[in-house]
Amino acid sequence: MTRTTEKPENSLTAFLVPVNVNKSTRTTEFHNNFNQNEQVLFNDQTLNANYLTGKKLLSKEISSTGPHLHACMVDINTTQTGSGTDSTTKVTPIKNIANINLSEREGNEYVLFDEVNKFNEFIELVYTIHN
Repeated sequence: MTRTTEKPENSLTAFLVPVNVNKSTRTTEFHNNFNQNEQVLFNDQTLNANYLTGKKLLSKEISSTGPHLHACMVDINTTQTGSGTDSTTKVTPIKNIANINLSEREGNEYVLFDEVNKFNEFIELVYTIHN
């Protein structure tokens, strides 16, 4: 499996974050698009740190996702008919996802490493099956 070191212009970085934000108002916490605020060394591995709702989140990049992962907009249109309801789903790709970062709260570093390893094994298995 290969890793991409540069993010293409028309792509996104995804963050999988285990935090329930519970906000329905505007927030300034994403004004820098969740860029890494600092780097933390833990167990000889560098983790990126961000703060969300006052909690410190440590994140680690998952291996390259390749060109097959896209951020999409899903439009579900439901209409009533005489015999029930019909629904149509339209999926429109918006951008490629170049990197995925898995995050955990500070103190759960070993859980983060375990989950990243499991996710990487899953990605390798998918690539092995489909390539």
